[in-house]
Amino acid sequence: MMQDQGRRRRIRAWAMPAGLVLLWGCAGMDGGMDGGMDSGETTSSPQAAAFALADRNRDGVVDRPELVSDTVATFASLDIDDNGSLGASELEGADATLVELIDSSGDGSLTLVEVIRAKMDELDARDTDADGTLSPEEAAGASR
Repeated sequence: MMQDQGRRRRIRAWAMPAGLVLLWGCAGMDGGMDGGMDSGETTSSPQAAAFALADRNRDGVVDRPELVSDTVATFASLDIDDNGSLGASELEGADATLVELIDSSGDGSLTLVEVIRAKMDELDARDTDADGTLSPEEAAGASR
């Protein structure tokens, strides 16, 4: 148990800057799915763009159901071989330390459950007002 808590703290420290695609998603930057990016689909940073895509109901915050939905969509888009896990070729370019921290089974690949767990841990760490949602400011800020 103590070992698991330490691992989760390390995940929080690495999650946002190193694992944007793994932890904040972006199944596709073309939110309108019209084949192009319009001004409403672009933002000043990749983190802000990922946040906007995760905020599916456009209420200005990301809640747990939105985070899970975004995770499932992103995971499916990354799981090229449709085997239910992200292996080395699918994780190419991802931060190896982050992958190791999220990989609770230690098998070198990530399952959807492992990624969702990491995202929920990150939501909890950044939810400074403890309302169960993330505002853009909380998502951009440091973990508590």
